[in-house]
Amino acid sequence: MRLLVLLLLVITLYNCNLPERQCKDYKTGSFYFEYSHNGETKRGYIERTETLQIERYDTKIDSSEVRWVNDCEVIFKTINPKRMVDKKDIHLKIITTTDSSYSFEYSYVGKSKKQKGTAVVSTSPAPITIENKSNLFRITENTLVHDSDSLSSLEINDGKITMLYKGRSLGKDDRYDYKITSQKNTLTHKPNYFLELTNETDTLKYEILENSKTNLSLMYLPTGKIHHYSTKN
Repeated sequence: MRLLVLLLLVITLYNCNLPERQCKDYKTGSFYFEYSHNGETKRGYIERTETLQIERYDTKIDSSEVRWVNDCEVIFKTINPKRMVDKKDIHLKIITTTDSSYSFEYSYVGKSKKQKGTAVVSTSPAPITIENKSNLFRITENTLVHDSDSLSSLEINDGKITMLYKGRSLGKDDRYDYKITSQKNTLTHKPNYFLELTNETDTLKYEILENSKTNLSLMYLPTGKIHHYSTKN
């Protein structure tokens, strides 16, 4: 009995000495993290809302659904998995917090191997500026086919975008006017570009991830689903 009392006392003292975690402060926000790639230290960026997380690193952009298990643990589910490994959910646990960062460990759900990292809050005070430069930014006139659905395509001509689907009759609601705007990213200090499609009945908004003569990658807002189109010879 005496041993049990001493054990409970030790556990209580240990828990009292643990640093208090302010996990709620990091459920949403903009953060950056550092990682190593080919022996070089690089910086990646995270933008997180209550339901969506977007990660930008190297030339890649990943988007995930966010589901908090409790205040300090969260599950990420990749929205547009391209590889088998991307279909596995990731479990992240916040270990410690400071007034400007949090350390964490993460692993694939059901796996014991964990990796650790630290994310730092963006402190850039630069205001977001919106510039309407639709006359300067254009999408090359072409017909582009969806990489994941060969029946779906975009036809870009005469300043308009038409959404086509093989076997379906073309309606007036499938043709959109478009404009491209730029928005300064307060993390990277570089502009992000956005595509807005409008017609009489609908307005669609996307972030442009890639725009070239042969490829167009769009992230649908606000769900984060990524669509990649390319020319097919």
